[in-house]
Amino acid sequence: MIMDAVAKDAATKAMLRLPLNVTAFVPTDTAFAKAAAKFGLGNDTSKLMANTCLLNALLKYHIMSPGMTQAKLATITSKNSMLVVSSTVNGATKTTAKVLKFKVEGNNIRVQGGATSATLGKIRNVVAGKGILHNVDHVLLPSANLTTLAQMTGCKVTL
Repeated sequence: MIMDAVAKDAATKAMLRLPLNVTAFVPTDTAFAKAAAKFGLGNDTSKLMANTCLLNALLKYHIMSPGMTQAKLATITSKNSMLVVSSTVNGATKTTAKVLKFKVEGNNIRVQGGATSATLGKIRNVVAGKGILHNVDHVLLPSANLTTLAQMTGCKVTL
């Protein structure tokens, strides 16, 4: 279901075709259902999947450069995601990348987003082109609610 929604979004498809050296944290369908519930949508992920602007922003928050295996992730504490947001303070626009933080927990890695965290799932270190994919058990959310996420990204909340 999630990959179907991603496959329909032109901007995401174009990004995936680039020969990028990236790490992607790929949430499970269950993780997206949990995110939908957190946003007050119950278990209905279709509304979230239909909002391509918000979906694209969430996906960018799950991608960072360069590609890193689990062993390499264990050696870092933070890294910028590909989600870049703009804010205006005193008339000046500031652009910043949203940061992901990393913590070793036993034999696993916890990825901390702004409002949620996730651990690597059973599928790890999958090489895809120049990138490396890791399955995660939660959707990483840069903010606790859709309104704030929409304001951060310039998306409209159409859920």
